[in-house]
Amino acid sequence: MIYLYALYKTDLFAFPQISGLGGTALQPCRFGDITLATEVMSDPPSHSVSALCEHEAAVEALSAMRPILPFRFGTLVADLQPVALAVEKRLTAILANLDRVTGCVELGLSVRRAVPQPDPYDECDDSAEAETGRGYLERLRREAEARREGAQWLRGTVADLDCRLREMSRCHRRLPSDRPDRLWRTAYLVPWNAMPTFRAEIAAAQGAAASGLSLLASGPWPPYSFVKDGLLAVRQELQPA
Repeated sequence: MIYLYALYKTDLFAFPQISGLGGTALQPCRFGDITLATEVMSDPPSHSVSALCEHEAAVEALSAMRPILPFRFGTLVADLQPVALAVEKRLTAILANLDRVTGCVELGLSVRRAVPQPDPYDECDDSAEAETGRGYLERLRREAEARREGAQWLRGTVADLDCRLREMSRCHRRLPSDRPDRLWRTAYLVPWNAMPTFRAEIAAAQGAAASGLSLLASGPWPPYSFVKDGLLAVRQELQPA
């Protein structure tokens, strides 16, 4: 079986020495204008954190050398010929996608709500210090006020920050929340020379976060969130090995 890491425009530069998940060096497979970064494997990789990190390290090493469109972790095929045919059918869209990400990295912005940790002594507290009905209502009032302040902060400060970050980005994408405490999640395709200003904008806003909320930056990453059109269609056609 053949593991797919990324594709890129065929060029004359030497392919870097990068170790893959199977412990062997990645190999380029050229199909006209497009080259695939691949590794032959005897068994599928384990779905573990270490395997995911190894995949990410290989893709990041590739992206440091040239613009790429990365495949998701675990993309395996039995034969490269169907991949080559699928790429050929969508070559124009894939080349346009590569042009879009050239000179850029993916940076992320997310807002998370602090999850209160329960006090293990609360359930067995029989003393006069235990929460009264009035105390319970007061706590609910404070929590509701914190939610209102958080919502106002999202609509105001974070939305304004998002607008400024969009102006520095080639494109952006609002992502679905992947966990209950994540209230906002956006990916930006940012030119390398705009990264210092982009990060400075986020750092300036982090100190003014609403109570119980935190503003988090992530990246730089290969442009996973900005694989569009052609390669997405190619992915849909690929069948597991």
